[in-house]
Amino acid sequence: MQFSVIIPAHNAEKTLRRAVESVTAAMEFVESDAVIASHRQDQEENPVPLFEILIVENGSEDATEFIARSLQAEHEGFVRLLKSDKGVSNARNCGLEQARGQRILFLDADDYFIEGAGPVLRDSLHFTASDLIVYSFEAGNEQ
Repeated sequence: MQFSVIIPAHNAEKTLRRAVESVTAAMEFVESDAVIASHRQDQEENPVPLFEILIVENGSEDATEFIARSLQAEHEGFVRLLKSDKGVSNARNCGLEQARGQRILFLDADDYFIEGAGPVLRDSLHFTASDLIVYSFEAGNEQ
């Protein structure tokens, strides 16, 4: 597996679906990369998903867990629901312990990848050998 996207989720019923859907849309572009496509061809007998999304629920008092379970059912094999103690650090550490990907992405439940993020991610991975890539964010443009 190439990517594990860890999404800590605490009282995120209003934004979690958008976050998860933005990851699946971005990964469609990454998946089309020739390097990753050749990796998949090597795995033809036992295909491995390109990515997983780990939603780490950590003590929500709203419908976050219900929404996470729904997303897990809708995206079977790609989305997993985990639980951790309260606190974003606990959630991230839980996600890291369970991650199966070679690369880790963190995304807060109230954030999302903008349209066009997939090609940027794909190109960053293709043209750099960096151990850490930090992407910028856009603030104040709620939709």
